[in-house]
Amino acid sequence: GILSVLLTSEEEIKESKIMKIINNATPKYKNYKLSRVVASVSPLLLIWEILCLYNSDESKKRIENALIYIARAREGNNSSGSISTTSITSDSNKSATEHSLKSKDDSNCLETLFEMNILGLAQSFAAAIYGSKGTQPFISRVQSIRGIMCLAEVADAFESCLPQFMTSLQVALESPELQLEALKCLHTVIQKLRASSLCIIIDLVISYLVQKYE
Repeated sequence: GILSVLLTSEEEIKESKIMKIINNATPKYKNYKLSRVVASVSPLLLIWEILCLYNSDESKKRIENALIYIARAREGNNSSGSISTTSITSDSNKSATEHSLKSKDDSNCLETLFEMNILGLAQSFAAAIYGSKGTQPFISRVQSIRGIMCLAEVADAFESCLPQFMTSLQVALESPELQLEALKCLHTVIQKLRASSLCIIIDLVISYLVQKYE
């Protein structure tokens, strides 16, 4: 959707600029603040759309900033004006301690958002990757795999639905045109998992290797 694109179009989220674009497209939001618009839409759908925009480390930084903005908007804690969230750099009159606390608070806020939506995200990615044959465009399935990769990098809550995500990747690995993206995603997931969770994906990896090289 347009909102997910606007929230990730720049490293800094400029509320007035984004609202000007939204008002030109949809006058019904006139006099709304961006935080109110964000808080009024489905968080699950918005998070999913934003994660599916992942394609590089640069985009990951913008995605994480956008997700923090969403989390703060839903809590009613975001500030007005131009917001940079995690990209904020301390002024000379701000201590390193204040900046550290701000970053920690952002991380906690973001993790709470993920914890509330992680199951729905797992289901949304599964629906996009499984699809009935021919009903999901190839690019949508690729974007969903990349979205899972991004989620694994930015959300600790990812591990709480690890079996569901692994099932989606297993389906992707069985599709020749999706194997490369699925393997890239699996590599990222393995790097990010704690040792105690690795056992969950061992069977998937072994099964794939056996089928691939039997």
